[in-house]
Amino acid sequence: MISETLPLDPALPSLQAAWDPERMTPVFRSGLRCLGSRAVEIVGSRIERFRYRRGERAILLYSLSVRHLSGGPVTEQWLTGSLYPGNRARRLFQRMRREYAGREPGEESFFGPIHHIPSLEMVLQAYPFDRYLPALPALVSDPWAAMEQVGAGGWRPEEARVSLLRYRPFQGAALCCDFAGRRPGRRRLQSRRLHAKLYRRDEGARTCRLIERIRSSNSEHRAFSTPAAVGYLRDLRLLIVKAAPGPSLKQSLEENPAPSHIAELATNAAEGLSALHRSRLSTSRRWRRSDSLERARVAGIFIKTACPKLAQSVDNVVEALTERIEDCALRPAHLDLKPDHLFVTGSRTHFIDLDTFAMADPVLDMANLFARLESLSEKPDSGVDPSGCKAAAEVFRSEYFARVPTGWGKRFFVDYSLALLDLACSPLRHREPNWAQKTMRTLEKAATAVGRAVKPRSRIAVSFGGAL
Repeated sequence: MISETLPLDPALPSLQAAWDPERMTPVFRSGLRCLGSRAVEIVGSRIERFRYRRGERAILLYSLSVRHLSGGPVTEQWLTGSLYPGNRARRLFQRMRREYAGREPGEESFFGPIHHIPSLEMVLQAYPFDRYLPALPALVSDPWAAMEQVGAGGWRPEEARVSLLRYRPFQGAALCCDFAGRRPGRRRLQSRRLHAKLYRRDEGARTCRLIERIRSSNSEHRAFSTPAAVGYLRDLRLLIVKAAPGPSLKQSLEENPAPSHIAELATNAAEGLSALHRSRLSTSRRWRRSDSLERARVAGIFIKTACPKLAQSVDNVVEALTERIEDCALRPAHLDLKPDHLFVTGSRTHFIDLDTFAMADPVLDMANLFARLESLSEKPDSGVDPSGCKAAAEVFRSEYFARVPTGWGKRFFVDYSLALLDLACSPLRHREPNWAQKTMRTLEKAATAVGRAVKPRSRIAVSFGGAL
C-alpha cells in the first residue's frame, strides 16, 4: 500500500497539515472572519485543486461546506491557501491587506477577502478575490457591465445568473452568464447565454484572433467550427464568447447511451477533429517534440515529489518516451482536448477553449481525447455508462485513423502514453480518494502503451503553414 501522506518539505513545514482537510477544518473555524450578518458554521472541507513545487510554494484550493447558523442548506465557499518558505506569506498578507482595505465581497462570499493563519504561515483568499485576477469580483457581481463594453448590449437584462465553469487560482476563471431581458419597444422576453473567460496575462487576445480566423473560414471547413467571439477587453484581460450549441460530448454520452447514438456521435467527432487537423489553419505557436518531453518531465516531477515510491516507474516511462517520440509534420491542433471541449451538433463539431491551440503533432489531440474517454468509463461517479464510453472511445479511434494519412497511426501509442502520464497527475492534483493507487495504475497503463511503440530510426523536423 502506497502512503498518501506528502513527504516532509523542510521549506514548507506546514504542508502536511494543509494537505489534510480533516486537520484544516478546525483551523478554518477558528481562523476565518465572517462578514456581518453572514455568520456561518463550517461543516467540513476538501481540496479541489493542488499545485506544488518542492521548496518553493504550494497552492491549495479548498472547498468549504458552510451552513448559516440560522439553518438552511449547506453551500460551498472556495478558499485559496498559499504556502511559501520563511515569512513570505506574512509579508504577502500585509501587502494584500493594504491593497484590499475597505473592499468587501458580494453575496457570493461569507468571509473577508484575505486571511492569515500564523500557525501555518498560510495566506488565504476567499473566492472571488484573486490577486492575479483583479477583475473577477466585479465580473461575478455584475457581469452585464463587462458585456456592454464589447457591444453585447442593445437591451438591459431583467435577470442575470452567473455560474462558475472553472477556476484555477492565480491562473484563470471561466463563467457562464445567463441573461433574460427585453429589447427597447419589445414585449417578448429573450434569453442569452455568454461565456466569460478571465486570464492572468494577455493570452485571450491571441485566442480571440484565432476564433475570428476559424469563423471567417467556415465555408471552407464545414465539419468543424468554434463559437463566435463577442469581444476581448484588454484592460480586464477578459474574453467573451457565445455559448457552444447543444450539449458537450460528455453531456451527450450521459443523456443518451444508446449504441447507435454513441456510434454516430463518435464518428462525427472523428470527422470534425480529422478535418481540423487536415485544414490549412495555421498559427505562429509551435509545439514540438521537445515541448512534449518537457511536459512529461514536469508531470513526472510532480508525481515523484508527492509519492517517491513511484519515482522509478515515472523515470522508466519518461525514458521510454524520450527514446520513442518523433518529430513530425506540424498540423493545427487543440492540445487540450477533453470531452467537455467539443460539441457535436449533427455533422459539425464545435471546439471551445482554444488557448493552447498550436501547430503540433495532431495525434496528440486524438490520443488525449481517447485517454480521457477511457478514464471517464472507469470513474463510477462520472455520470456516463462505462460500456458506452468505452465504445465511444474505440469508434472514435477507428474512425479518426480511417480519415487521416496512414503514417499518423504509428504515433498513437507514444502520444497515448503522454496523455496517460498527464492523467496520472489528476488524482493527486484533485486529492481524490486513493489517489496514489489511481496514479500508480495509470502509470502502469502508460508504461504498457509506450512499450508498444516502435523506436524511430531517425528524426526529421517538418513545420507547416504561415502564422496568425
